[in-house]
Amino acid sequence: MLKTDLIAPVCALLKRQASERPTRMAFRDAHSSLDYAALERSTALLASQLQAAGLAEGESVALMLPNSVAWVQGCLATLRAGGVFVPISNDSAPPEVAYRLADADATLLVISVEKAQQLAAVIEAAPRLRTLVLVGGAQSTEALSGVPAHSAAGTLQRLSFEALLQAAGAAEIGRAHV
Repeated sequence: MLKTDLIAPVCALLKRQASERPTRMAFRDAHSSLDYAALERSTALLASQLQAAGLAEGESVALMLPNSVAWVQGCLATLRAGGVFVPISNDSAPPEVAYRLADADATLLVISVEKAQQLAAVIEAAPRLRTLVLVGGAQSTEALSGVPAHSAAGTLQRLSFEALLQAAGAAEIGRAHV
């Protein structure tokens, strides 16, 4: 039997889960966890922040993170903002990352500070990359040491994932898809 109530956009399904099971665990990793209500709220607000940072509908957002709550938040926020989610394995070799960024015409990359430092040359050569969203301690100048400030497209906007979530907590959802 076909369950037609499950045929809906991912964001609509997330809102339904948050409404029906707000305190049930949605995702957990070694460092954090989120229930459905928190996941729905954080991804809606993060989507608004991505749009405010310049993400336009239909643009590609590459996510290169280990399996984590941040990965899920980045993926769902991208979809809610109208972006196209492009997963890149966190274990990819530099030539693979370069190919994926160029092939997808990625304008935004969600990546850990450590990986951004390791892949500086790849990021600097990315043809359309305008924004880096850095996960894990990118709020200090010292943490940004070794993180590229430019790509082939020009000066990179470097944003902290954690700071976006904090700023989003006080912001309205804006035009994010809900």
